[in-house]
Parts: sequence; structure tokens; C-alpha cells
Amino acid sequence: MDVPTSSSAQSSPMMPSTAEGTGDELHWRFSQIKGNIETDESPTDADIISCVEFSHDGELLATGDKGGRVVIFQRDQSGVYLNGVRTSEYNVYSTFQSHEPEFDYLKSLEIEEKINQIKWMKKKNAANFIISTNDKTNLPPTTNVFFVELRRGERGFGFSIRGGAEFGMPLFILKIADVGPAAGSAMQIGDQLVAIDGENKTVKLWKISERERKMADGGYNLRCDDGSRRFLGGRSAVPLHLPKLVSMELIVEASPRRVYANAHTYHINSISINSDQETFISADDLRVNLWHHEITNQSFNIVDIKPANMEELTEVITAAEFHPSLCHVFAYSSSKGIIRLCDMRDSALCDGPAKTFEEKEDPAAKSFFSEIISSVSDVKFSHNGRYLLTRDYLTVNVGVPRI
Repeated sequence: MDVPTSSSAQSSPMMPSTAEGTGDELHWRFSQIKGNIETDESPTDADIISCVEFSHDGELLATGDKGGRVVIFQRDQSGVYLNGVRTSEYNVYSTFQSHEPEFDYLKSLEIEEKINQIKWMKKKNAANFIISTNDKTNLPPTTNVFFVELRRGERGFGFSIRGGAEFGMPLFILKIADVGPAAGSAMQIGDQLVAIDGENKTVKLWKISERERKMADGGYNLRCDDGSRRFLGGRSAVPLHLPKLVSMELIVEASPRRVYANAHTYHINSISINSDQETFISADDLRVNLWHHEITNQSFNIVDIKPANMEELTEVITAAEFHPSLCHVFAYSSSKGIIRLCDMRDSALCDGPAKTFEEKEDPAAKSFFSEIISSVSDVKFSHNGRYLLTRDYLTVNVGVPRI
């Protein structure tokens, strides 16, 4: 996602304004445009923005693209005010690669690095934390997967493999040494490798922090001012110069802190951080998992709509969202246009929702296309938690949960 700062443009703030001679008619104008919109070159697929998210205080704006990159913009810190209103110009703050393309060795398919969603955690100190996710994990639903932990020996792990992405085929165990770490494990010749060293990275926690860059002023006591070598002993010794650290420009670092993997079988469509700032949920087509942000190797399945027979599947989960103030309440939407409100105090597995919101469809108007356009693509709570907003292909609905 190329965002050249030289191509940014700013006009009046993006606020409703009353045009002259038009009464109370409102007109919206762009406050700022990032990127070059006048070029004749079409953007590459990797540069297409896939998600946008503001921080809670509005000071930072994060965008993710199909190339797996995250670009963070910061609101202007110069303190400039225009007509008594602080300027809303945003400048590039940090850019980093969040996800890399992966390969599903079981299905011989590439997994996109596209960023599906970004969520900001509430700021508690000088650093900022964001959670980002890409499409899916590598583990298919009907496969018996065994996790084998091996410690490297003097001659390696004691097995050899065959296949790989360069050959267009999965990875298989070709040979196991008679003596070695793999000899006493559950591995067998012909077993297929689905993941090595936890490469199924899906949800990541990133720390965005600032630090001053400093470097020494060159007083290393190696040579004298005239270029001659410095002697530290005897009569020819010269005074020592203590090196000093000189402050330079402020740099922004994005460092990965957690990787939450191997918990989803299907495409991840949404993540949502709880109001307690300790847990978050991640939802795929058929399941919703609950995570603690300090624990990466364990999650709890709180919603599972997968039928025993996949031929009986009639709907999939399209989005999930936590309540902004009640840490035990969340909602998820489905492709049938149904919104289910769940309370985790009622049951560990929220198969039975506390409330269900569904718009009754006229049987006379029911058709193949009506079922498609009724699919809810997103669900959000208002900031005060009193309203529930949903969006399908044609409409935006506002509901009152009355929790």
C-alpha cells in the first residue's frame, strides 16, 4: 500500500456545511486524501486496502492491505487550529509487515496475507497495541492432527522429508533414522506435515512504541586529535575523553508480542476485543473462539454451529462483536440475516442465544436472490451499547438490544 506523503492533500475539515442559497442542505467534503488519485496506473492487488480502524481516542488510524502490510497514520501533533478546531490532518506514523503469504501443504494452496481486520486495544501507557488477522489457519476440519514436539539432537531431528511448495505437493515423512529424536516419537514414514514450528500464524498482537535513537559522539579513545595512536599508560599518556550519547530523531517500532495460532479451521472473518481488555474473540465461518491475550496456545470455543453432517449446513457466521461495556455479552450475525445476542454467564457454550433478532420475510417475495442479499455482512454496537447496528447488501438496520 503505497502512501506517499507528498501526494496528500487537505481541504476544509470533513464536516457537514450549509451551502449558500440552499437552505439547510448539507454537503460533505473530503478533509484529506492519502495516496495519488491522479495517476493513470492502476494499483496492484497488494496495494488494495482491506480494512481501516481508528484508535479509541482518534489519534491514530490503522489501515491494512492485501499485501499483509499495516500502515498507521497519526493525527497532526503541531497544535494547529483552524477556526477554533484542531486540524484533522493525518501523517504516516509507522509501516510494518504484519502477515506473510503461507502455504497449505495439505491442500497445496496458498494462504493470502491479506489483513482481514485490525483492532486497537485501549491505551494504558506510552505504547499502543493492535491485533491483526489474516484469512485462516492451515488445518482442515476432517483431518486428525497430532502435535509432535522434538528437541534437536547432535545430528538434527532424525527424519527427512519429501515434497513442498516448489514441487507443488504436500510434505511427507520420507525416512526416519534408527537413532534420533524422531525415532521414539509418534511419527511414521508416510505421515504428512501440516505445520512446522507453528507456522499457522493467524491472529497477531503488535506493540507500537516510540523511542529516541541515540548514538555516541565518537569519543572512543582510539586516537588523539592529531590522528596518532593513544597510549593509556606511561609518561606519554593523554587524558581520556568520555564518549557521550547524542540524541537523534524519534523512531517508531512495531514489534510482534503474541501469535495466536492453530485454533481456526475456516476463514477468520472478525476479531473483537472485550471491554475488560484481557480477552478477545475471533470468529470464522462456523465457530467463535475466546482468547486471553497473554495465552497463545489455548482458546475456548464459545459458539459452534457446525452440524454433524456438513450437507445439512444452512448458514455460516459472518461477524462477531463484543458489547462495549458488558464483558459477558457479545453478538454474532449469520448469512441468514439473523443476529444472535449471547450471554457467557448463561453457558460455557453459547449455542442457545439470549436473544435473537430476525426480520421476517414475506413468503411471496422470497427468492434465490432475496436469500443472498439478506446475509448480514457486519454487526456493531454503538459506543454506549444501547443500539445494535447491522448491515446487509442493501440496508443498514438499527436495533435496541435492551440488555
